[in-house]
Amino acid sequence: MSIEEILKGYESNILSGQFLIDNPKPILSVSPNLNLSFGGGIPDGSIMMISGKPKVGKSSLCLHLSKKAQEKGKNVHYNDIECRLKKRDIEGIQGLDPNKINIIRSAKGNILCAEKHLDIVDKITRDDPGSLIIMDSISQLYAEKQLDGDIGEVGRDPTKIMLSEFCKRLQGTVPINGNIIVMIVHLISNTSGYGNPWNESGGNKIQFAADIKMRCKNIEPWTVGSGEKQRQVGQIVRWQIDTTALNAPPGRICKSYLRYGFGIDECAEIVDTGMELGLITKKGSWYRCEALGDRQFQGQENFTENLRENRTDLIKVMEAIKEMIM
Repeated sequence: MSIEEILKGYESNILSGQFLIDNPKPILSVSPNLNLSFGGGIPDGSIMMISGKPKVGKSSLCLHLSKKAQEKGKNVHYNDIECRLKKRDIEGIQGLDPNKINIIRSAKGNILCAEKHLDIVDKITRDDPGSLIIMDSISQLYAEKQLDGDIGEVGRDPTKIMLSEFCKRLQGTVPINGNIIVMIVHLISNTSGYGNPWNESGGNKIQFAADIKMRCKNIEPWTVGSGEKQRQVGQIVRWQIDTTALNAPPGRICKSYLRYGFGIDECAEIVDTGMELGLITKKGSWYRCEALGDRQFQGQENFTENLRENRTDLIKVMEAIKEMIM
């Protein structure tokens, strides 16, 4: 008896392994360095967890992802659980269309508890397939009985149980409907004295559900110029990629260049990768790229700016990097 006969009425639920190989899911590009570490980007139908200490660029990365999703025609829903998203943040991502990002947050007379936040996201995954949903952050979810009770009245935090059930529901709909869900998670100190000194809050179920897990290791000032002319233009964020949804080894470390008032600077990432590969060389303050012939640029900032304004040069450098990596 064939499997179709055994499972009569459920034929549409039966796939071959070859079908999955022949029909890969569309991939959302992030940035050059992160794409390399992810194995290409973020496939539709993925759950992604981003963790790190405060002010390292987690929300900025999510807004950058929102811009990339808009470019693909995806609907973007930003669940601003902390109600900390500001005008500065939206305007700080060049190319992000503020009219095409739905911000979900509490309002006067309607404070959203954890149950309502999770219910909203669950409904979006079912009714808006293919959309990008950001939860910033799940560590700040507060259960209804915690909101209604006195501070310190509730014993064990009930949100961990809710998040566990929520993740189970997501795993049944997100891969099928092709949504991408990004959860920002806070790091909390491990006071036990054993293991990692910092752990993700929110419970273990989220970590099991996540197809992609990345954690900020550290940040450093991104400066240009020298001497009295030196100025900080942003920050360099080092990410550790613990797991990916594509064919890439875990544990890779990569850098993002977060430029203030601009967002993730993809051209700066390309220059960084080109220098690591030896495609771009530096002599004194002059930069030269083999893919661009004999042309030279004084200072990394000028080289990066040229790539941003000259798409032909950008494509040449990117193609050269791909050839060296492939």
